[in-house]
Amino acid sequence: MGDSYNGGRDYEELSKFAKESLGPSCGVEHMELCDTEQKKSLEAKMALSDAELDKLIEDSDAKLKQADDDLEALLKGLQQQYEDGKKAKEDAQAAISPELAQLRSVKRSRDKKAKQEL
Repeated sequence: MGDSYNGGRDYEELSKFAKESLGPSCGVEHMELCDTEQKKSLEAKMALSDAELDKLIEDSDAKLKQADDDLEALLKGLQQQYEDGKKAKEDAQAAISPELAQLRSVKRSRDKKAKQEL
């Protein structure tokens, strides 16, 4: 499985990505495409037992799942904050609107009288 694509979605960005990134890349099947550091890393991983590989894969998958879970919890918290804030705004509007309507009515009335006097 390759790397995730996180670039733009327009033709130019996708075309650039395809030209630069698609096709063979550094990996066990194409060691010749790896730099020295990548080769060392791959060779170390190739020396691991199947059980060790499975454990490292499982640990990495667990970290990704935890990151997903953390994001989901954050989103739920943000959603609750938004809903609480929206309710507070609506409550304030409900409390203030009747008096504000009266104040504006008085102001309009005064403005109308002042214009008539001119």
